[in-house]
Parts: sequence; structure tokens; C-alpha cells
Amino acid sequence: MKPGRKHTAASRACEIRARLQIWRATPESQRPTLRALAAEMQTSHQLLGVYLRGLDEWLAKQCEAQASAICKKSGAEGRPLTWDENQRVEHLHQAAFGPRIEKMLASLVAKTEREMRSFLPGSLPKGTTRVLRALLPRGLKIKPHLLRKHGFILPGSPKRVHRAKAKSFVISVGAVPVRVVTEQCRNFGSGTRARGCSSAKPSAIGRSE
Repeated sequence: MKPGRKHTAASRACEIRARLQIWRATPESQRPTLRALAAEMQTSHQLLGVYLRGLDEWLAKQCEAQASAICKKSGAEGRPLTWDENQRVEHLHQAAFGPRIEKMLASLVAKTEREMRSFLPGSLPKGTTRVLRALLPRGLKIKPHLLRKHGFILPGSPKRVHRAKAKSFVISVGAVPVRVVTEQCRNFGSGTRARGCSSAKPSAIGRSE
């Protein structure tokens, strides 16, 4: 590629990223579609999609580069970072890692919800259950109906959150799902089942993994 063309391509990339940042910051109800933006910029919808998917990583690298430049400058001058420089570096690092962490969490949520949809109540893999126990108290966002399906209690919900079969139900202790298996209701002395009885005591309690 000739030097002039390379410079033009770099300028075009900067223009696209700048417009995408403005586009993404605009409320969805007020911004044009990505196709409309592509037509306005006289480029393709596919190209804008490529730049949009890589925008967070590009911004993170820009922040890291700025933080590194501040640290190198203070090192070259043989002095520690000033308070303002230290605050700036810390802010840049947070800006760099924030989107990456959000992306990782979004991927984790999508994977966890797929497993919760696929598995029957009480049969989640142990690894998934451990993730839920660890991250739900820290604000991990999982669809409420999937949490109820697998017996994870929601804030403000009754403790008995899911009924499986007539002989068992699931409660949650904290965020730990516990399956309670009830005895068959019987009339004492006669050995016959009490019709309509709903007050049988738990005969076995086991964790629902």
C-alpha cells in the first residue's frame, strides 16, 4: 500500500470510530440505524459492524497507551507520579478494563442462561451452580424465571420458589437450592394414605446441584 493510501485509510478509520462513539452514546430511539449511518458515511453496513464490534477493545488500548505514556514521562524525568498523574493513570486503567470485564460477564451470563434453559431443575452442573452462588450476591444478572426454575431465591420472594413433583419441592437457603423430599401422607395406625394431606414432613434433604 502506498504511504498516501495508508494515511487515508487511517484517517477513515478514525472518522468511523469517532462517529460510532457518538452513535452509540445517542439514545436508541433518537439515533439512525446502522445501515442509515453507513449510507450517510458512504461506506458499507458490514464495515461499520466490524468497527463497532472492535470499538471497546480499541478504546481500551488507547487508554492503556495514554496511561503508559504518563508513567514513561515521569520515569524519564526521574520522579514519581504526581497526585494528578496518579489519578489520571488510575482512571485510564479503569476505563480500559471496565468494558473488558463487562464483555466477560456478558459472555458468562449467556453461557449460564443457556445451561439453565437446557438442564432440568436439580441437575445443573456443579461448576454452574458454584458460579451462581458466588456471583448472584454480587449482582450477576440472570433472568428471574431461570433462577426460579432452579430454585434460587429472589429478593422479596417466598422461600418456597419451585415445586417439582407432588413428592418434592425446592427451597433456597441464601442462594443455595435445596430439594426437600416429602414422605407419603399416611394415616397413623391404618397405614393408608391421607387424602389431600399437604403437611408431610421432609424425609430427606439434599442439595440440588
